[in-house]
Amino acid sequence: MQDLLTVGEVAALLRVPASWIYARTADAGVEEIPHLKLGRHLRFRRAEVETWVERHHRGANSAGSEPEEGIATPQTSETKRVNNAKFAANSGC
Repeated sequence: MQDLLTVGEVAALLRVPASWIYARTADAGVEEIPHLKLGRHLRFRRAEVETWVERHHRGANSAGSEPEEGIATPQTSETKRVNNAKFAANSGC
């Protein structure tokens, strides 16, 4: 059996808060990180998490290479949320 990682281990691996991991296992609007549910516990296969990261890293296109200069890449809902929060903070809203 492959080693299974906990939410905390995946969060440490990706250097993000555990809440970010939970959000990517619960939100229908965000592409989910591949995971298993064992009762109420979440577990992750390291290889699947690493593949998911490669598919979703900033600037990746469907071929897995960097986009051409000047070509915009689609924003994820998380990127849009962060950008909107930064804009609101800087505009005094």
